[in-house]
Amino acid sequence: MVEIRPRGGARTTGRDTRAARRSDKVLKELGLASEITGRVIHKAGLAGGLAAIASGEAEVGIFPKSEIVRFRRITLVGSLPPSLQLNIVYGAGITAASKWWGRLPSSSNF
Repeated sequence: MVEIRPRGGARTTGRDTRAARRSDKVLKELGLASEITGRVIHKAGLAGGLAAIASGEAEVGIFPKSEIVRFRRITLVGSLPPSLQLNIVYGAGITAASKWWGRLPSSSNF
Protein backbone atom coordinates (compact mmCIF):
# COMPACT_ATOMS: atom_id res chain seq x y z
CA MET A 1 0.00 0.00 0.00
CA VAL A 2 2.53 2.57 1.05
CA GLU A 3 6.21 2.76 1.74
CA ILE A 4 8.15 5.60 3.29
CA ARG A 5 11.56 6.43 1.85
CA PRO A 6 14.50 7.98 3.70
CA ARG A 7 14.63 11.78 3.76
CA GLY A 8 15.65 13.26 0.46
CA GLY A 9 15.32 9.91 -1.30
CA ALA A 10 11.79 9.91 -2.59
CA ARG A 11 8.84 11.62 -4.07
CA THR A 12 5.13 11.52 -3.38
CA THR A 13 3.37 9.72 -6.16
CA GLY A 14 0.49 11.43 -7.87
CA ARG A 15 -1.52 8.23 -8.14
CA ASP A 16 -5.16 8.81 -7.29
CA THR A 17 -6.35 5.29 -6.68
CA ARG A 18 -8.62 3.89 -4.02
CA ALA A 19 -5.65 2.19 -2.35
CA ALA A 20 -3.58 5.40 -2.44
CA ARG A 21 -6.41 7.41 -0.90
CA ARG A 22 -6.82 4.76 1.80
CA SER A 23 -3.08 4.82 2.54
CA ASP A 24 -3.10 8.60 2.78
CA LYS A 25 -6.03 8.42 5.23
CA VAL A 26 -4.16 5.90 7.41
CA LEU A 27 -1.04 8.09 7.49
CA LYS A 28 -3.10 11.15 8.41
CA GLU A 29 -4.96 9.27 11.16
CA LEU A 30 -1.63 8.05 12.58
CA GLY A 31 -0.42 11.66 12.67
CA LEU A 32 2.41 10.97 10.23
CA ALA A 33 1.24 12.79 7.10
CA SER A 34 3.05 16.10 7.64
CA GLU A 35 6.24 14.43 8.87
CA ILE A 36 6.62 12.27 5.76
CA THR A 37 5.53 14.73 3.09
CA GLY A 38 7.47 14.06 -0.10
CA ARG A 39 8.64 10.63 1.06
CA VAL A 40 5.57 8.49 0.35
CA ILE A 41 5.45 6.00 -2.48
CA HIS A 42 2.22 4.15 -3.15
CA LYS A 43 3.15 0.66 -4.25
CA ALA A 44 1.50 -2.69 -3.56
CA GLY A 45 3.51 -4.92 -1.26
CA LEU A 46 3.76 -7.82 -3.67
CA ALA A 47 4.50 -5.46 -6.58
CA GLY A 48 7.79 -4.29 -5.11
CA GLY A 49 6.83 -2.41 -1.95
CA LEU A 50 8.02 -5.14 0.41
CA ALA A 51 11.20 -5.67 -1.60
CA ALA A 52 11.97 -1.94 -1.26
CA ILE A 53 11.80 -2.26 2.52
CA ALA A 54 13.86 -5.45 2.60
CA SER A 55 16.58 -3.84 0.49
CA GLY A 56 16.69 -0.67 2.59
CA GLU A 57 15.39 1.49 -0.26
CA ALA A 58 12.38 2.33 1.95
CA GLU A 59 12.31 2.67 5.73
CA VAL A 60 8.83 1.44 6.57
CA GLY A 61 5.69 0.19 4.88
CA ILE A 62 2.05 -0.35 5.63
CA PHE A 63 0.74 -3.51 4.01
CA PRO A 64 -1.63 -6.40 4.80
CA LYS A 65 -0.16 -8.56 7.57
CA SER A 66 -0.47 -11.66 5.37
CA GLU A 67 2.00 -10.11 2.92
CA ILE A 68 4.48 -8.93 5.56
CA VAL A 69 4.79 -12.18 7.50
CA ARG A 70 5.70 -14.22 4.43
CA PHE A 71 8.46 -11.87 3.30
CA ARG A 72 11.98 -12.62 4.50
CA ARG A 73 14.11 -9.85 6.01
CA ILE A 74 11.07 -7.86 7.17
CA THR A 75 9.72 -7.97 10.71
CA LEU A 76 6.08 -7.36 11.48
CA VAL A 77 6.13 -4.76 14.26
CA GLY A 78 2.41 -4.67 14.97
CA SER A 79 -1.07 -4.03 13.73
CA LEU A 80 -2.75 -0.75 12.97
CA PRO A 81 -5.38 0.39 15.49
CA PRO A 82 -8.80 -1.27 15.02
CA SER A 83 -10.30 1.97 13.69
CA LEU A 84 -7.84 1.87 10.76
CA GLN A 85 -8.28 -1.79 9.85
CA LEU A 86 -9.71 -2.63 6.45
CA ASN A 87 -11.56 -5.90 6.10
CA ILE A 88 -10.71 -7.61 2.86
CA VAL A 89 -13.39 -9.84 1.35
CA TYR A 90 -11.99 -12.70 -0.69
CA GLY A 91 -13.82 -14.65 -3.37
CA ALA A 92 -13.16 -17.76 -5.38
CA GLY A 93 -13.17 -18.17 -9.14
CA ILE A 94 -12.77 -21.13 -11.45
CA THR A 95 -13.24 -21.93 -15.12
CA ALA A 96 -16.01 -24.20 -16.41
CA ALA A 97 -13.28 -26.67 -17.43
CA SER A 98 -12.00 -27.02 -13.86
CA LYS A 99 -12.27 -30.37 -12.12
CA TRP A 100 -13.82 -28.40 -9.25
CA TRP A 101 -16.75 -27.13 -11.36
CA GLY A 102 -19.96 -28.13 -9.62
CA ARG A 103 -18.13 -29.39 -6.52
CA LEU A 104 -17.82 -26.03 -4.75
CA PRO A 105 -20.73 -24.50 -2.87
CA SER A 106 -22.62 -21.78 -4.68
CA SER A 107 -21.87 -18.16 -3.86
CA SER A 108 -24.95 -18.01 -1.65
CA ASN A 109 -23.34 -20.62 0.63
CA PHE A 110 -20.05 -18.80 1.16
